[in-house]
Amino acid sequence: MSITVENLTLRYRGTTRPVLTDLGLDVRNGEFLTLLGPSGSGKSTLLRCIAGLERPEQGCIRLDGETVFDSRTRQWVKPERRRLGMVFQSYAVWPHMSVAQNIGYPLRIERLPRAEIAARVAEVAQMVGLGDFLDRPAPQLSGGQQQRVALARALVMRPRAILFDEPLSNLDAKLREHMRQELRGLQRKTGVTAIYVTHDQVEAFALSDRIAVMEAGVICQVGTPTEVYHAPASPYVADFLGAANLVEGRLCQDASGRRVELLGHSLPLGAPAPGGAALPDGAPVRVAIRPEHLSLAEPGAAGSLAGSVRLVEFLGSLQMLGVEVGGSVLRVQMPAAVPAPAEGARVGLAVAPGQIRIFPASRSLS
Repeated sequence: MSITVENLTLRYRGTTRPVLTDLGLDVRNGEFLTLLGPSGSGKSTLLRCIAGLERPEQGCIRLDGETVFDSRTRQWVKPERRRLGMVFQSYAVWPHMSVAQNIGYPLRIERLPRAEIAARVAEVAQMVGLGDFLDRPAPQLSGGQQQRVALARALVMRPRAILFDEPLSNLDAKLREHMRQELRGLQRKTGVTAIYVTHDQVEAFALSDRIAVMEAGVICQVGTPTEVYHAPASPYVADFLGAANLVEGRLCQDASGRRVELLGHSLPLGAPAPGGAALPDGAPVRVAIRPEHLSLAEPGAAGSLAGSVRLVEFLGSLQMLGVEVGGSVLRVQMPAAVPAPAEGARVGLAVAPGQIRIFPASRSLS
């Protein structure tokens, strides 16, 4: 099922600032699209609008071309008639019911025959790995099993799409990684359209066909995980995805080609620098460099930045260095197997060719 959102605006009663502002989004049939952003960016509110749990003040929502909300014509289709499954952050598993009763509850509400309910419950339970747990009381389930019950309860309705509102946030890190793989495999197997809300970029990268990055009620960029990471549309996207180093600079030109001056140094840009090709020489810019695109070099090496190590963090397979350059601390990612310099040591920082991202200085973070 395709999902189209146009010009959606919503503000809660008693507030002046909209939660969603003139927002548009197209979700393709059968894709897994993730709404990614910090708390308060509007991603869960957008999901609830699509589900029919929130009523926007203006805009339009269409499911497979069918209008389910239109502020101009006052069309409104109730949530239960939209045929969408939803999995919430809290699994909402009823403790007084068995696994089978939890999964089959939506079908009982629809008053389907008992035989059909039992067949469909058994089918989806097998699909999510709960076939041997149907008679087990819900309180005896682990967190991961309860998450599967919530997913099975959404699937048993045979929905046109499934909406996920941070369903893995209550799980520990290892189980969350395992459930990510199961969710993605199940979505591919069923071909159902999925919209997934999270603030975790690792989840978004692992699960998504495309990612919509949100901030303050608007969508800043939509693209594949590779596109939004390697070609961010704004300083905000660059910083939110991968925690880029953002510094102020100025474009210039010399005999060797185009360069950028930043933190008291001049670095070659290569041809052309993403985002900077249309800007004139002398233009003030915001420069984004990812930690993994910086590497240690000899102090004073040509084309490098000179600084002092202020922090060394061991992160398992990685180390993160904080290197002070020209009054700013740049994050530098390096393998854990490589010996790190001591705090206070003078180092050079080399920038990977073509990995400097340029934005106009007048642009806000978002």
